[in-house]
Amino acid sequence: MQVTLTSLSSEVMKEDDFYRGFLHDFGQVSSFFAFDHRSPGAGLRRKEHISSDFRADRRDVAEWLLERNTEWGALPPALEAAERMKSRAASAVLAQVRPGLLGGDYSVLRKVLSAIEYARRLSEVCEAPVIPVVWVISEHNWGAMGRVRILDDIGQLHRLALYPDPPPATPAGDIPLHPGISDVLGRMERALRINSPADNPVCDLLRRTAREADTLDEFFCRFLVGLFSGSGVLVVNENEAETRRRIVPVLQRAAVARYSVEQELEVGREQLEMAGYTAPLRQGRGHCHFLADTQRGRRRLIRSEEVFRDEHDTFNLPVDSVTELMLEQPHLFSPAEVLRPIAQNEVLPVMAHVAGPAEAAIHAQSKGVWSIFSSRTPPIYPQLHLTFTGPEVSAALSRAGLTVADAARAGEGERVIEAQRRRVLDDLGADSVREAFDAAEGEMNGILQGLWRRLQREIPSAEAVHHCSEEHMSNLLGRYRRKGLQHFRRRHRETVRDFRLIRNALHPDGGEQAHLSYLPELMRSGGEWIIATCRALSKRERLWSPFAVRWDDGE
Repeated sequence: MQVTLTSLSSEVMKEDDFYRGFLHDFGQVSSFFAFDHRSPGAGLRRKEHISSDFRADRRDVAEWLLERNTEWGALPPALEAAERMKSRAASAVLAQVRPGLLGGDYSVLRKVLSAIEYARRLSEVCEAPVIPVVWVISEHNWGAMGRVRILDDIGQLHRLALYPDPPPATPAGDIPLHPGISDVLGRMERALRINSPADNPVCDLLRRTAREADTLDEFFCRFLVGLFSGSGVLVVNENEAETRRRIVPVLQRAAVARYSVEQELEVGREQLEMAGYTAPLRQGRGHCHFLADTQRGRRRLIRSEEVFRDEHDTFNLPVDSVTELMLEQPHLFSPAEVLRPIAQNEVLPVMAHVAGPAEAAIHAQSKGVWSIFSSRTPPIYPQLHLTFTGPEVSAALSRAGLTVADAARAGEGERVIEAQRRRVLDDLGADSVREAFDAAEGEMNGILQGLWRRLQREIPSAEAVHHCSEEHMSNLLGRYRRKGLQHFRRRHRETVRDFRLIRNALHPDGGEQAHLSYLPELMRSGGEWIIATCRALSKRERLWSPFAVRWDDGE
């Protein structure tokens, strides 16, 4: 397995002004962050913060991580990482991901690879254990969780979904996996032409995970553990009762200090807008930034006079009873986007967060909120922007006369692909081929008629020869015409297929590759593909530049 990384222009990324500054001109946005993610000293400074600020029992944290990941079938490198978490010098690089069907999409893979590589580098800088941890958030957006798009080897998109659809706002932990998962796995194997699922390690992992899991989020966590625990990755499921219990103190504090949180977010919004950026959070007054699981689904809570109510006024909780209820039934409450990083920092010794564009902007706006919880913000590292091109896509790009840099550009890439498709199809010259044969037939008929007139004068008895030869020449020309048009049609089909593969691999349904499943690559190369990608990333110095990741199966 060989993986090659090629630096790409930042034009392949769809980024707003704030994230562009975060990546390429940090001085413009440095006032919104406590650390410069480009500085090696950020890790050393953060290490000092953790040693003085992290108050949880490390042994208890390590045993909790060890127990959960052992139950999910973690491999020895992850279990050893959990044991190292007992050390006072240990910390975690945390990447939060949304649970998704069949392991999610490329955005999940980008986040996990980011956590692995940042953890490795920070371990070297800090000379202490830094563990990659994937935090699976408690999600209730069914459209993002229960569907997946898979690209087969000829560029055809297959859309898979777990049926039946749950009621609106149902958390992933309450979505049953069975019986729908059997149909999803069968359709996936047919789409990818997996004839012997038991002989394919990734198919076998999916099938085994489906037997062991009861809910969508448990399936997702077990699958991530099966894929990445060999690289020392630990997984935390926010939807589990034990995780909720550990983050209760943050939610209780948020309920009491709701006005202070709102004021700090308003200050953050004004600062962003004064600097010329758009604030990500523009919620109305009274939002408390935590959610409650009710009989009608998950609801965001709002403070209204003496009660906490939901956005639809379908239920309310007296203010005085909320903090007690959080202690008695912690599984009912979960943090929203503002409180989640603070809760993670309460539960784990977080060295750094891996963030995409939206998360980075939320961190910037909520910087002042952390002091309310007596916490200090960790370094925020950008998630890696990786564009994956396997052997088939790379070969199709070469035949099409395109580079991945041109074809993958955000916004422009689809137009570049379409313009080149038209040029290539025009150059195939179907009309010129037909015109050439029509002209050849006319010339051939003229030659045969001239020869026949001479034969009639010289050899009157040659009429039989003439008819036989004329038929033979006509058949020969017809055969050439058929062969030529067959060749053209074959080249036309191949060209159309190449461009369909390129477009669907890089811009599926007009979207980003990040929303496409990475299962096809796993089916062919399994964990070797992940390990080879990590090895290639370790040799690159500047990780916040976009890269094209090309792999093949050669040694």
